[in-house]
Amino acid sequence: MTEQPWKMPNNPTDTFDGSLSTEWELEALFLHLSLYLLLFFIPSLSTHHMDKSRAHGNDQSSTAGASCGHVEDYEAAILAANAEYDVKKAFVQSLARTAASSEVLAKEHAHLNMLKRRHAELVKASRQVPCTLRRGWLAYPPRMDIPRDVRDPNFAVAFSVEDVEAAQSWMAKYGFVIFRDVISEEDCRATRNEIWSYLESKVPGFRRDDPETWRVLSETNTGRYYDAYGLPPDPVIVTRQLVRNRQNCNVIRAFKNILGDGILVSQDRWCLYRATQRGGVPTRNNLHLDLHPWRYLDGNTQIEDLRYEEGHDHEFSLEIPRSRAEDGPHIQGVLNLLDNLEEDGGTQLVPGFHNAFMEWKLELGKESEWLFKPGQHSNWLHPGNGGASFKFHEQDPIQALAHRIPLKQGSLLLWDQRCVHGSRPNCSSRVRMAQFIRAFRRAPLSKDRAVARACAIFRKLKAAQLLDEVSGSGMEVFGFHDLPDAMDMMQTGLSCLD
Repeated sequence: MTEQPWKMPNNPTDTFDGSLSTEWELEALFLHLSLYLLLFFIPSLSTHHMDKSRAHGNDQSSTAGASCGHVEDYEAAILAANAEYDVKKAFVQSLARTAASSEVLAKEHAHLNMLKRRHAELVKASRQVPCTLRRGWLAYPPRMDIPRDVRDPNFAVAFSVEDVEAAQSWMAKYGFVIFRDVISEEDCRATRNEIWSYLESKVPGFRRDDPETWRVLSETNTGRYYDAYGLPPDPVIVTRQLVRNRQNCNVIRAFKNILGDGILVSQDRWCLYRATQRGGVPTRNNLHLDLHPWRYLDGNTQIEDLRYEEGHDHEFSLEIPRSRAEDGPHIQGVLNLLDNLEEDGGTQLVPGFHNAFMEWKLELGKESEWLFKPGQHSNWLHPGNGGASFKFHEQDPIQALAHRIPLKQGSLLLWDQRCVHGSRPNCSSRVRMAQFIRAFRRAPLSKDRAVARACAIFRKLKAAQLLDEVSGSGMEVFGFHDLPDAMDMMQTGLSCLD
């Protein structure tokens, strides 16, 4: 405020000489006109900063930007409130020189105090807006349309594993690619049966043939996993068909089409999205990056500290957020086990973001400014042990750039780890079921880490009595070639730690 607000005298007529002046009437009229001009012109300034975002296709009309939720909005609103207060104060002072009644003056003075309070509230609210709010927005890629399969437009375009060049070209442009018919209908059915069997054995009261019992997933101690992301609590699940899928020749060939030879595959889990039209709990709508933007680029992620010791299955999950650009490319994947239509919920992606990643990262500024603060309505860095994930707020304009990726049964969806992705909730009468598989190059792993990782996988397969399932391809992608006397160990069942 430029000065303290004018205070009305106890007897307003004490300041008047009892006469009316045309000059004061004109002044009052001029002040009113000034007020309206200021209120019209100043708020319009706040729309100037939106122009580039709208040119990018990021119209914020339905987000926080439309309701003074951003730094620039508050600055313009505070400027307008201050100008409105100053004009109103001058007008009230002019009334004090006229024969205005005490009732009129009291009313105008109350309005003046209201304007002062509003200005103070805006100043207070502006201090709670993160300074990072709009950083990175101008680096977002333009919205890209995703072509649909001409044979069945319910699904996105997919490629055969033999169509290498076309798949690579698509991946380079969009940041993801779909390979069709990677596993058979029989393999899909067997994998689904293993998921149902896991749930029936782990969750009392759950029965696959009775959707009314599926609500018990929410009532368990680990219900938050199922409700939020449709995930079981175990980070690594080793069952016969899951192992077969991880070493399936088509799955491996799809990954090698993008990564080249010499790859390792992840040890992961599956997901189940319950049908919300049959009483299922909808999972969270989310967009994120499974990496730490700063450490991903500088390499300080502690990934080589992983030793996969007994009881530390979560370290397989840490391979994703601790990834380093120097070891890339890094490919994440979803193996689809049922036809997954748009409304069934599932993976969503921001196509082309992998090509914008570097420019976006440069616009972010300091890492320390992105740590989450309760109540904020902006993007944030979710810290982790060495790695992290970067979360995009539901009001961020990047939400308008995301596409749901519907998949046919048996398809494998791969995406570049730098591509913003997430999931949308189920809103249909059908379930979604899928297995997560990712792959990365073997070469960057240190010998110590490679051996420790292979030993951990060997232990788990031995405990599940599934060593006999390991194929020649499995020996490679599970990293068993890094183990001394690997073939003898497979035949005898001895662990490298025995």
